[in-house]
Amino acid sequence: MVQAYTNEQLFSIAKENYNTLLYHCKVLEVEGYWEEPEKLLKYTISEALDLYVQSFLLLYPVYNNRMTEEERKFLLCVTDRNMLSIAEEGPILEESIAQAEKMIASPPILMQLCSLKDTRSETNLAEMFTETLLNIFMAMAYLNQEKGTAAVSYIRAYFKEVQAFITGDLLYLKEIDEKYMFRKICSEHFERGHLFDEKASRAQMKKRKEKQQREAERIALEEAKELEEMENDDNLELQNEDNIEIELQEVVFEGSEEEVETQVVREQTIPSKKEVVLSEEEIAKAAQKAKMEMEEVKEAKRAAALEKLMNELNNLIGLENVKNEMQSLVNLIKVRKMREQHNMPQMEMSYHMVFTGNPGTGKTTVARIVAGIYKELGILSKGNFIETDRAGLVAGYIGQTAMKVTEVVEKAKGGILFIDEAYSLSSHDGLGADFGTEAIDTLVKLMEDNRNDLVVIVAGYTEEMKDFLKSNTGLVSRFNKFVEFKDYSNEELLNILVQMGKKSAMEFTEDALEHVRKMLDEMTKEKRQVFGNARGIRNVFEKIVTNQANRIIVLPEPTIQELCQITYVDVLGTIT
Repeated sequence: MVQAYTNEQLFSIAKENYNTLLYHCKVLEVEGYWEEPEKLLKYTISEALDLYVQSFLLLYPVYNNRMTEEERKFLLCVTDRNMLSIAEEGPILEESIAQAEKMIASPPILMQLCSLKDTRSETNLAEMFTETLLNIFMAMAYLNQEKGTAAVSYIRAYFKEVQAFITGDLLYLKEIDEKYMFRKICSEHFERGHLFDEKASRAQMKKRKEKQQREAERIALEEAKELEEMENDDNLELQNEDNIEIELQEVVFEGSEEEVETQVVREQTIPSKKEVVLSEEEIAKAAQKAKMEMEEVKEAKRAAALEKLMNELNNLIGLENVKNEMQSLVNLIKVRKMREQHNMPQMEMSYHMVFTGNPGTGKTTVARIVAGIYKELGILSKGNFIETDRAGLVAGYIGQTAMKVTEVVEKAKGGILFIDEAYSLSSHDGLGADFGTEAIDTLVKLMEDNRNDLVVIVAGYTEEMKDFLKSNTGLVSRFNKFVEFKDYSNEELLNILVQMGKKSAMEFTEDALEHVRKMLDEMTKEKRQVFGNARGIRNVFEKIVTNQANRIIVLPEPTIQELCQITYVDVLGTIT
């Protein structure tokens, strides 16, 4: 039996081996091997490692036509980054599987670079890298005490794909079987991988070559002796001598670094197989191909992320005109990108926006989603979201306001700066000093200075926002997209309330919902003006939950159904 490890131990072992791979990559990066590939791929070497390791691991459950929860957890925790956007639950996206398949089908650039270093420095980094990668895979394959039969088949299929890029010292890996897996998982290197040491690696390679040379000399002597005996045999047919050809094939068996057993296999009439040693030109070509594959992977990830964000927007209750406006904006940006690819002329375009409407109509929520959309469309580099208001921009003394505005803008670079109730900046406080105007002047300048990686969205009441834009000519020219957020209808507010209940595992009875609808219908225009739309309905929900708690607490042993149910009594008096 394979040595027993708990799942927690296997998770820890995989992380240790991953850290060893990071160290191997650091060796390559420090010595300049990643400089050219990075220019082409636009990935750091650690990002390239994470993408390759995740792809290698993900395709194993795909190969088995099943994925356990432990395997999913393993995929998410081993690497530092979730390069394939694997969700914590639900089915694995087809896009993720397609990305993984493309990655494994592409030339393994990291292995190639390890081989190139080995050729130049007479080291065995490629062997150590591959062995350590296998350790991570085996930790996943043996989760829940699984047997290694499927793992052996998968590894064989994998090495059939990448064998052209493996140096001669690794050819023995094609002979992987269950005995090999057993020896490997029981070896001293399984728990942390093969840590590369330049001096020790060269010494090991030198020792190995010396042993190979001695074996070759011994075989040559034996061959000479046999030929001499054959010449003395009168019945020997001389023409058969040309058919004898000796191949020396090294077979390395698992063991400690100091005890590597080498056996020379003597075969007849088999041509020797050349080692694959890649030139720098071949590495560059492979990197170029990998770059194209990486770009396809990136584009697929961006498309999937954009689709997810648009679904999040479209799943919001109400706001139909807002959704249409955002879809039109996305379409416009996509077409601009197409024209740009064909070097067609482009008109200048501002991405800043004005959100108008009453409080609680979803302006902040939509602005957060827009930050992500702009990032996936390539408009913004980070997609971060910074929310502020007058208090966050205006100081009480001359000169300090500009500093506060600059500080907030610095935080928002690469994303969206959302200024709620922006009209208050243009309102005079009646005390003589107009610090709001100073904030606006500073903001306009900083918007121009950072126009390529900053988007500002200002929000507030419709009429007040018109006055705000008139307060500075620079605002009018920069804010030319207006999105109106209309008040929610009573039915939409009711749907929002039901949605809040579902998120809290609570369900309204029919008579409870009907009474809430009645209270909304009976609200006067004045009350509705101060109700606050979705904010108001959230306040109502909190009151309902409080009423339910007061009702439930006196029950001797409330059932799960009673804990989840909102009744008519709970909603009484929650809207006044």
